[in-house]
Amino acid sequence: MRKLSCRFALALFAAIAVAATPSTAEADIVVQVGGGGTGLFIDPSVTPTDLGLTTNFAVGLTVNSDGSATGHFTCLIPGIVVVNGHYTEGSYDAKTGIATASGIGILYFPTFDPILVEFTNTFSAGGPGVGVFTLSETSGYFPNYPEDVDTEVVIRGGITIR
Repeated sequence: MRKLSCRFALALFAAIAVAATPSTAEADIVVQVGGGGTGLFIDPSVTPTDLGLTTNFAVGLTVNSDGSATGHFTCLIPGIVVVNGHYTEGSYDAKTGIATASGIGILYFPTFDPILVEFTNTFSAGGPGVGVFTLSETSGYFPNYPEDVDTEVVIRGGITIR
């Protein structure tokens, strides 16, 4: 049953990603975000920041002038969770340099079935000590936090916004 549920979720995920992809005639590209590496949890985060926990992350995001977005986000806390998401909408604030994107993702935990969630990321460009990203999601996995937000600073790799 678990394999069937996972396959159904992945098929649904793929269908949403394909349906949400605009043609280039419908929208002009506003911004593209790319990069990956290792992030370190910093405040504000629901994940404890005093444990030195890190993630491996990767992002490929295109935000269009009509507010639609395409792309993919993956984040892995080794042995704890994998976040695998596809973007459907986004925006870019040229004054702050922050790109924001939302979509549908799946949380994979080693001990129970995958969870389908809505998620949002923000990205600030830069390499180690400068690049920052956030992740918020709707799973309710952390019920004491009304807004499940994790913030990470890049410690290896980088984030580009252009």
